[in-house]
Amino acid sequence: MAETNSIYDRGRRPSRISARRGFTLVEMLVVIGIILLLIGILLPAINRAYVQGVRTRMAADLQTIVTALQAYQQDHGDIPRTSPDGRVVSTANLTLNMQGAQVLCRALIGPGNRATDGADGQGFRTIPVIGGVTQGRVYGPYLPSDKFKLVSNTGAVIAANSNPTLLNTAMIADRSGKPILYYPAIKTADPAVAYVGNQDWGTQPQPYPMFNGNDNSANQKADALRLLLGDSPPINGRIDSGEIAEFVGPYLLVGAGPDETFGPPDVTKPISSVNQCDDVVVGVGYSR
Repeated sequence: MAETNSIYDRGRRPSRISARRGFTLVEMLVVIGIILLLIGILLPAINRAYVQGVRTRMAADLQTIVTALQAYQQDHGDIPRTSPDGRVVSTANLTLNMQGAQVLCRALIGPGNRATDGADGQGFRTIPVIGGVTQGRVYGPYLPSDKFKLVSNTGAVIAANSNPTLLNTAMIADRSGKPILYYPAIKTADPAVAYVGNQDWGTQPQPYPMFNGNDNSANQKADALRLLLGDSPPINGRIDSGEIAEFVGPYLLVGAGPDETFGPPDVTKPISSVNQCDDVVVGVGYSR
């Protein structure tokens, strides 16, 4: 009987090779088009989520400063001020030429040395050195030294062992290295009369503004702060009929936000999706 399944028969059978068809040019273009469309849809959403995440972390840092200011107020009976009583100062006062951001750093961290703030290293004394002898207790620091960096007016990071004069004018920086601005409010001010002004303490008469743009003039223009706080264009530094004061608390902390720029690109126009502003603004019971 002839073998029907011999090695010879198997060798003579034609092999079956499945035919495979590649993508056509049209199909490839369609796939690429779909991928590009998905990227175009997802990228803005991813970017918005990233920016919001950065702003949330920055706001949390500012809230840490709020807590530190509360501790400072408990010890001293008031918040740090760019003028002693929050209204007017003598031209001989040391804080006259200090920006709000510098006052905040000196109050909450006190990075100077014994000759500048009465205490070597962080912290300060409220009674100066008399006859070469330090007086009073050391207060602070009210902020954890490892959480915030210190920067100069040029944006350079200031180390703990830097020149004492440089340390005395240091500012607390946010996550991007920009100074955190501090605006103490004048409680007796009327926003309908003077909300955000440009006051030279000790030289200009009343009415005093609730917030003084000159407190941080080296970093943020007053018009940008006016827009943030509800003064609509044409801005005039007060809250008119139809406008709402965004905040009337004891102080404001302002961070430049993820774009690292204070205020919107155009301070003559309202803040909008076209004229965007991602500044982080925090006060007691207020956050933007």
